Amino acid sequence: MSVQKANADSLASIPLRQFDQSAHPLVSSVNDGDRPTTPQSYENPHSFPPGRSHSRYKHYNSRLSQQGKGRHHDWWIWEFIGIATSGLSLAAMIAVLVHFNDRKWPDLITINSMLSWTATFAKSAMLIPVTECISQIKWIWFSERDRDLADMEYFDEGSRGPWGSMRLLIRLRARHLGVLGAIVTLVALAFDPVVQEIIQHDSRIVEVNNKTAVVAASEFYRPYKPDTVPTMASFRSAPLPMKGAIYNGLFANRPSIRPYFSCSSGNCTWSNYSSLAVCSTCQNVTSQLRVNCTTSCDAKLPGGAALLGSNGTLMSTNASSDPVFFKNVSSKAHILGLFQNIAAFGQLSAKDASKIKAAECILYLCVHSYTSTFDNGEFNETILKTWPDLNLTAETISPERINEGNFYTVSGKKYGMTGTTFDKISEHLRILLEGTVDNQNNDITFSMDALQPIWDAQSFDDPINRTAATMTKVIRDGNNSDSNLSNGVVWEQSLYVTVRWWWLTLPVFLFLVTTLQLVLTILRTRRSGAGLWRSSPLALAFHGLDRNTYEIATDRLKGSRLAGDNGENLLNAAKGIRVMMIRAEDGIMKLTSPHEEK
Repeated sequence: MSVQKANADSLASIPLRQFDQSAHPLVSSVNDGDRPTTPQSYENPHSFPPGRSHSRYKHYNSRLSQQGKGRHHDWWIWEFIGIATSGLSLAAMIAVLVHFNDRKWPDLITINSMLSWTATFAKSAMLIPVTECISQIKWIWFSERDRDLADMEYFDEGSRGPWGSMRLLIRLRARHLGVLGAIVTLVALAFDPVVQEIIQHDSRIVEVNNKTAVVAASEFYRPYKPDTVPTMASFRSAPLPMKGAIYNGLFANRPSIRPYFSCSSGNCTWSNYSSLAVCSTCQNVTSQLRVNCTTSCDAKLPGGAALLGSNGTLMSTNASSDPVFFKNVSSKAHILGLFQNIAAFGQLSAKDASKIKAAECILYLCVHSYTSTFDNGEFNETILKTWPDLNLTAETISPERINEGNFYTVSGKKYGMTGTTFDKISEHLRILLEGTVDNQNNDITFSMDALQPIWDAQSFDDPINRTAATMTKVIRDGNNSDSNLSNGVVWEQSLYVTVRWWWLTLPVFLFLVTTLQLVLTILRTRRSGAGLWRSSPLALAFHGLDRNTYEIATDRLKGSRLAGDNGENLLNAAKGIRVMMIRAEDGIMKLTSPHEEK
């Protein structure tokens, strides 16, 4: 009981100021009699004042030195794991970009999602060494020389987020290693938006292999199916589909000449395919006319075709006369019909010789080489080449003839039709187009209905050319033709990934700066002798202000009547107090004020 009473009396004799100081865990471990007078009295400014430590303090020091050795905290393991994870995440991001660059947009998972995941891992792992390095640099900062105690607050805030990093950057004025972490923390705000800018979606027209595109192209034309026996009527006249095509070409102003085609999408192309066709060509032979005029004019071509204006004839078409211009064509091509037309178009009588015109036209079998496109609902076909070429001249290489029919051999393929079919079509054209247009008592009459569209058009060329086009359509896509559907290419609009590699500059830059900061922080820690405490809150509890510096800080609070119940007041009280991390004789580092406050 006497011992307890003595301890109670001694505790009661301690002044209130000393009792308040005992709240500090390290100051309370030092006897009041061991308090130094002033820091200037130390012979070594970087040593703790001599004194006798409490037994519990020595026990902590012993445990710290024994347990701290060989721990993973001294090896920067988590920081290296963080930087390695960040690097691997960036490598995975680059691998994804390399794989999908200039490729079709994936269907199962969007590339944005993959980039978002890798970017999240890269950024989160990168900030682990950043925050720990900023916290460790705090101890390096106070180990190099005496610093303002308020800097403790700036470093602590800088390790927590962008706002604190900005304050730390302003505080350090880019003059210390700590600015690297602050820069990384601030610039990392743009990490995710920049990653989303790396890829760009391009809409491209690409070839589709699993869809079909066909267009009708025929090498051989038959008026009946190969597995059926034609009737006698089939041999006596031209095939009905061909008759319909001839009438359509003569009577329709804009007949349908588009062949059969099929496109699985809205965009298909066909290139360099050939088909049997009917060609036409006309030549103006007005200069060959022999005109004799009295009250009316009679005109005659050298081959025998004539217009007798004296009989009231206004137009005459002949399909049996000798050719005038295309004299040698029969040896070059398979002629379906040769027609000579003499007409006084637009006149009620053939009285003006200058108004009488003459033309010679032929319809013949040929082979067209095509290219075509189907886009936006419109089919367009272009003729690349024609065999044989009889335009304006009869000089051409004679194609090969085959006895059993009318054939051409082009590029190793045979194109044509049977002789019977050829003859019946030729006969039908001759009967249909041969005749006259007459004016009898101001009443214009037509010997054949097919002559009326020619007279109304005031041209022989246009109806003949239309007829050739409609006959070609029947040959190409008629049900009885030996149609060879030409395959084309199907195109579709697809989204493709385009990588804009320059946007990777920022993530790579942040990774390199973070790696550099970690390496420099490790080297500076070893060189400065600072404790490897990083962001541990226990470091301030065990290595906080020494007793004398603590008195200076509390005196500032009391003297300025500032309450220490909020962080702002504590920060204001800390400003101007210069402290430095100094290792005492017992080996424990403390924040010590090397000089008295002025």
